[in-house]
Amino acid sequence: MNTTLNKNPWLELQVLRERDGHTLTSLAKKAGISLGYVSDLEKGRRNPTPQVTKALAIALDVPYSVLLKPAHREEPNF
Repeated sequence: MNTTLNKNPWLELQVLRERDGHTLTSLAKKAGISLGYVSDLEKGRRNPTPQVTKALAIALDVPYSVLLKPAHREEPNF
């Protein structure tokens, strides 16, 4: 298996947000952070502080550890 660097480990944030039916605006409001901050996270332009990560985990009703997944993923060799 190849281990490759996921260029945007926060892309899953969008998946979780959409799974819960949140817009960028509604998630930002529920987490108490700015819309631009959430957008930047999803696009990989920013890294969150531990406090922001906790706020997002609470807003998305997921364990904190879900948002701390490593930036590496394994891909099968074909």
